[in-house]
Amino acid sequence: KPATVVVCLYTDDFRRVRPEYAGLGFLLPRYQLAAGRLVNIPYPRPNPWNRLYLSVVVDKVLWRCTNREWDLNEAILDRIGQLSKDRHFQEALVFLPGKEDSAGDRVRRSWLKEYARRRQTPFLDLTEPIQTMGQRAFIMGNPHFSSSGHEAVARELDRFLTGRGLLSPGAR
Repeated sequence: KPATVVVCLYTDDFRRVRPEYAGLGFLLPRYQLAAGRLVNIPYPRPNPWNRLYLSVVVDKVLWRCTNREWDLNEAILDRIGQLSKDRHFQEALVFLPGKEDSAGDRVRRSWLKEYARRRQTPFLDLTEPIQTMGQRAFIMGNPHFSSSGHEAVARELDRFLTGRGLLSPGAR
């Protein structure tokens, strides 16, 4: 029974709701919106059409031209928000940036910040501290955080949670 649940979204996580993300061979839970509600669906099995280059291109264009990606991300976060009400824990949202402050990062963090504002959910954007560190925050040649990057995230999370009274006594 946690007092606080911190949902950290790395910039790339936003687009991983798209059907083409396969979970590296693991049959990860998948979701879709049905009548405005988030529903779990069986992991999609690839068929010959899905393997055609034309199919991949058409699907990517459809995702870019619609709000499906944003709607699905919102529904997932709404489900977590509902769990926080049902199970009486405080939710907090954190944006984790990529290596560069790309246009995609700016759109995603802006969307998440606005989502948090509308839901009155504590929000932390780690773009500035991570970008200040530069490449040291990441494993060389890799988009994952280095040990230094993880330390910086931990420090900022501690400040954020402590400053808002979201840490349970003895949780450090």
